Amino acid sequence: MKNNKFCFLSGILALALMGCAAPIPVSGNTRAGDTLKSDVSRQLAMEARLYTKCERIDSVTTEVLKTNAVGSGKTPASLKYGSVEERWTVALCGQRVPFQVTLTPDGEGGTYFLTSREKQ
Repeated sequence: MKNNKFCFLSGILALALMGCAAPIPVSGNTRAGDTLKSDVSRQLAMEARLYTKCERIDSVTTEVLKTNAVGSGKTPASLKYGSVEERWTVALCGQRVPFQVTLTPDGEGGTYFLTSREKQ
């Protein structure tokens, strides 16, 4: 019983510490608000870590590439609400990994995001 209790408490502690991780510095021009910046940067950091086998994220820089007007786009939401295409570049271990990020409003106050790694 003690061992199970220890494992449970260790798991809770690990989850708590993951939630306290330092935020990834994001700079540049983006249409994303603070919460969306945090969500997208965490997703891209995970992808960049897998690609580079590096754990240390230094920063993320953003750049708006294109604003797609209402009626254009590839998804029902982007046709109805428009979308924004951006480049987010993750810097880690002396490498820069660029991603294309498409931000699309969901019509209810939220935003969908789609990421894909750009070829270098």
